[in-house]
Amino acid sequence: MENNDYQNINQLKDIESINYYQILQQKGYERSAILKVLSARSRDNDRTPMQWNDQQFSGFSSHQPWINVNTNYLKVNWEKDYHSSQSIFKAYQFLIQFRKKN
Repeated sequence: MENNDYQNINQLKDIESINYYQILQQKGYERSAILKVLSARSRDNDRTPMQWNDQQFSGFSSHQPWINVNTNYLKVNWEKDYHSSQSIFKAYQFLIQFRKKN
């Protein structure tokens, strides 16, 4: 999973990020520049729902989660990775088998 690309301060739930947004706004920073920083550093990136598949809400829930799912869930999700021969999952399987044999 990757960090979210926040386009609006209302997408953030983390009070530290919201406060930081307001501080940077008061210092005269552009809205887009602030959101770019928060997209890289907000703690909300660690709180987004697990992206299980490419279904609604990324298969995490049947209704809107408390925090938005990353918009890249159509391309980046567990199911897609699991079925890929070049996936992280397959690499770890290989490494585990290799270690057991050696």
